Order: sequence, then structure tokens, then C-alpha cells
Amino acid sequence: MLSLLPDWIHRCMPLFLRLFAHCLPVLTLGLLTPLSASAQSADSVRVGCGNSIPPYVIRQNDRGIVLDILRRALQTQNKTIDVRYDNNTNNVIAFNKGELDIACITSVTASPNALFSRQPLIVFHNIAISLSSRKVSLTDVSSLGNYSITAFNLASQLLPDNFAAEAARSPAYRELAEQQKQVEALFNGETDVIILEQTIFRYYLSQLRRNYPNNPVYQQPYQYHDLFTPTYYYAAFHSKQLRDAFDIGMDILIDSGEQDKILQSYERLLADYLIR
Repeated sequence: MLSLLPDWIHRCMPLFLRLFAHCLPVLTLGLLTPLSASAQSADSVRVGCGNSIPPYVIRQNDRGIVLDILRRALQTQNKTIDVRYDNNTNNVIAFNKGELDIACITSVTASPNALFSRQPLIVFHNIAISLSSRKVSLTDVSSLGNYSITAFNLASQLLPDNFAAEAARSPAYRELAEQQKQVEALFNGETDVIILEQTIFRYYLSQLRRNYPNNPVYQQPYQYHDLFTPTYYYAAFHSKQLRDAFDIGMDILIDSGEQDKILQSYERLLADYLIR
């Protein structure tokens, strides 16, 4: 089962992309094996993934924790992936219309006719975050409606039902497709609270602090409000045959220890990047 990741390593985004592109293949040597002649003619499946959720999905070089695991699980079943990057809402719409074979992030509510994988593809620890100067007091989800909220795209459908009620009660609620803009909105004082996966928040704040080291805006103290239990996202499919093939591939990765090795390769490469 995919678990949340520990701290990361990275100096700046351009350096990260170069380092990732050159170093990760070495670290994962033996995991992402070269395609054989038969694999080169493998069936290609259309996959919809978010375009703003590093380090889980890194659009710039078509990699990331989720994509590596998804790609390898299907590769064991002689299938390749054609990734379509977009925000959550557009991905769900495209999936529901049959324009995608697999959706990385959706739910039973958003895609009631989907077939879901047995193992989770992603486990997110979504949290509420506020600037300490705002003196926001949140004891549980039912407190959120008292504040302006900026959440990730499709949050009102993907988070528990009581969150949607608080979003409706909020004096100013919005959802943004780009997670970095959520972080910028928080530190620029445009919202009281943001709702975001914790590792993604730390990733983007680390990037902003490194890109603007002399800007006091991004040095402001903040606080976490741990209101949500971990959210398990299961890959969604239309075809039972494709879903079952993915499940078999995931079993192979888990039983062989390959899934853990993929996670560990990222941990070794990125261990000191994120702010504590």
C-alpha cells in the first residue's frame, strides 16, 4: 500500500528536473527495465492525471511516484500508458465521457459508474493551513465555514461530505487547479485557510522560498490544522479486464518489493528538499 513520503531533497525546480532526469534512472536501474520487442507493441491506455501535484506526478518529464508505479504495474501486463495532464475536474469529465481509460484521481461520487482498483494508487494527507498571524482557530471540519477557504480543484467532491457543507457556509470559498497558486494566495493574505495535501504544500513552499529567498512574504510562520484522515485514491477504470490487469500488476510490484524500491529511490534522491 502506497504510504505518505518522508522529507525530500532538491535545490530549485530547474535543478530538480535535471537531477531527476539524470539520476533517477540510475537509482531505479533494474526496476524500469528496457522494453522488449513484444512490449514495444503493447496496448496503450489513456490515463488522466493531475498537472499540479509534484512529487506524485511531475508533468515536465512524465515521471513521479504515481506515474512510475502505474506505468510499471501495467507494464507487467504488456500495457503502456499515454498520460493526459489536466486539472481534476477536466480529468473526471473526460473519464466519465469515455475519453480516458484510467483516471488517477476521482471518487464514487464523481464517477459512479467507474470500477476501482483493489489497492490505492495514492494516499494523500490533506490538511488545512493558515498563517499564524491570522489566529485561525480550527478544532474540526465544522469550524472551517467561519473562514475564507481556498481548496484544491474538486475538493468539495473528493473530501468528506461535511467539508462540502462547510465550503457552502464559508464567506468566500474557491477551488484552484494550480496548487502553487493556493500557497501564494495564503502567504499573500488572499485567504484565511488553504486545503492542500501536506507534501505538495511543503514542495511548493520550498520552491517559493528558494526562488525568492529575500522575500519576507514566504517566510511568514504558518500552522497546520490536522482535520482530515488520510484520503485513499484508487485508480478508476471503465473496463473490468483493464482493472483486473492493473490489480495483478500491483500485486506483482508489492509482492516483489518493487513498489517499495520505487518509493525508496525517490526518498534517497529527494530527502532534504522539503522544509521541515
